[in-house]
Amino acid sequence: MLHRQLDELWEAEAAELLARVPLLQALRSAHLGALAAAAMPKQVAAGEPIVHAGRPAPGLVVLRRGRASGAGGLEFGPGDCLEEMAALGPRMAQDTVVAVEPTEYLVLPAREVHDAIRRDPELGIALLKDVATRAPTGDDDLSEQLLRYAADVRDSFRESERRQEALRRSVLGAVRGLVHLAETKHPWSRGHASRAAHLARALATKLGWPEDDVNNAALGGLLHDVGYVVVESAVLRKEGPLDETEQRQVRSHPTIGARIIEHIDFLKPVVPFVLCHHERYDGHGYPQGLAGKAIPREGRLMAAVELYETLCMSQLGPAAELDPRQIGRLLRAEIGTRLDRDIAGALAAMVESGWARGG
Repeated sequence: MLHRQLDELWEAEAAELLARVPLLQALRSAHLGALAAAAMPKQVAAGEPIVHAGRPAPGLVVLRRGRASGAGGLEFGPGDCLEEMAALGPRMAQDTVVAVEPTEYLVLPAREVHDAIRRDPELGIALLKDVATRAPTGDDDLSEQLLRYAADVRDSFRESERRQEALRRSVLGAVRGLVHLAETKHPWSRGHASRAAHLARALATKLGWPEDDVNNAALGGLLHDVGYVVVESAVLRKEGPLDETEQRQVRSHPTIGARIIEHIDFLKPVVPFVLCHHERYDGHGYPQGLAGKAIPREGRLMAAVELYETLCMSQLGPAAELDPRQIGRLLRAEIGTRLDRDIAGALAAMVESGWARGG
């Protein structure tokens, strides 16, 4: 415990010292903390060199305590830094700096900075922006370092993106498994999730939503009924009317579904599709009883998708036996009760123009 507390105190002090370095002043506190954790404490006796001219600099050096002097009578004290650009890559020290009295300092080697960037590529971008605006023209060594740095940042981003995509596929695969399990409990809904995803994407596109929102609509269509996974199969397969307890169980599925995905970062934008797809425009829906524009547009879109699917799977017969104009009329008839005017109108127009329902 004491060792950890000492480490935390050192890192806090190191972050304060690094924040004084011009190269690092624009960094966020989280980035300074990451670099502080990588900095190493050093000390030398009076008369000992901290850096040697013509020899590789150990990295960025910031004095903690004591005094030092360099060429031309330059003096350095606590908070002063040496070899600032050595934080970016190997460099030869420009001057010899010697401790005038026992001196403590921290060193931030370039390799530690590069490792920190690989863990958080945004740190590399912040450094590059700062260096690019402050770099002297004609410094070939610095230009080469910046090019290497840019390559490091690019590679770090690519690796980070690969890891994120692999994680995304893995998580989405697990949630898809839950969707499949939910559909096996609900015989008439086999394929409903994929059809809803197909329609939600098409409808969001027709409404002019941005690409990211269109993609989220497709995910919303796929996952909107995932909460059925906790509803008893016997309840979902029951042919007669449901009693009050059974109705509560069925009506819990939007809330349960939202809880399943709400802590998965890339699925957070999908939560309103799942939570609000049974809300009604007139306020008589569930689980929250929202009305009108108080229902998120994601919920209003999914309510239209859900009604269309219900019409196609109801006693009216399969979609192939329904006249598109009849479906359009039925959708428009629900404007102001179940559905939003703009969304229902867009969906009705799609259907009437020959939009093909997915299989």
